[in-house]
Amino acid sequence: VGELVVDSPTTYCKHIIGVNHHNFINDNVKELLHDFESEGPSWMERGMIWWKKRKQKQEQEYLRKLAYEQRIKLLEAEHAGSISQLSDNSTFRQLTGKNFKDQESEFDEIFKYIRSSKSGSGISVEFEIEEEEVDFWTPETLIEEEFAESHSFCPYLLQQVQRQSIAKLGLPASLAYCRWKRIYSLARDGDSFNAFLKLVEGYHHTLLVIRTSNGEIIGGYADSEWKAQHQGNPEFYGSAQAFLFCVIGDEARVYNWTGVNRYIQFVDYKSKMLAFGGGGNVGAFGLCVADDFQKGSSGACATFGNEPLCSRGESFDIVDVECYGFLRGKF
Repeated sequence: VGELVVDSPTTYCKHIIGVNHHNFINDNVKELLHDFESEGPSWMERGMIWWKKRKQKQEQEYLRKLAYEQRIKLLEAEHAGSISQLSDNSTFRQLTGKNFKDQESEFDEIFKYIRSSKSGSGISVEFEIEEEEVDFWTPETLIEEEFAESHSFCPYLLQQVQRQSIAKLGLPASLAYCRWKRIYSLARDGDSFNAFLKLVEGYHHTLLVIRTSNGEIIGGYADSEWKAQHQGNPEFYGSAQAFLFCVIGDEARVYNWTGVNRYIQFVDYKSKMLAFGGGGNVGAFGLCVADDFQKGSSGACATFGNEPLCSRGESFDIVDVECYGFLRGKF
């Protein structure tokens, strides 16, 4: 066939090569046939050019194959190195609680945590993180100074250590550096519901503190201003940061909002009543003061998930009441 291609006329060459044109001609033969049909160098020169091109193409394909194999080897080596180096990673040791570098016998355990990525070019690590309780530092609570005469006749119901406990366990972090200001005191300002509302007007964050006739200290934090929300029948309102508390010794026991309902705080001008929480027994508030701060009650409620704040029944007589506001921008 080679002799026929070189020595025979073009028409005969076409006939010989084109016998099985549709079944057996590949791209290389088509390229050669195209070169034979065009004008230019002789058939022998064209054959040599075609052979050189084919050889160059084969060499390029071979080099590309070698480069690909070398890249695979490098990726495999890098993958193996990343696994061994992971044991030296301090973050991985801290999170998994393993020190594989110091305990070579446990090095195999690292493979329990490692999975290859879907692409094959990386790894993923699976482990559980145990949450640790962090004791966040709470700044010392400070109270806005009052006139000496006012303080001497009306001492604070909460001691410094008790205020600190309430601030740490209950108050929002945004109030950590705010000064406390006693904006209402029953002993100082009188037992008037209207006077209370006038004095606390404009304060959106307030802490109500009550001393009962049994000497117990209870109260609640409101994250919304004490005022009626509608002209008609009073309704519950308030923020989820509200809470109830009772003081036992130097420590406060805080009952945060449970999310069960929105019965957070309530004010009734006609009945002269303030209340926190609801959803417990019929007619039971988490904390309620009424009758111009003469009477109070505390029952189990779903809003804060609390038991009665008083140890001797739900109802109690009020001896003293304080309400604190929080001053922003004063340290």
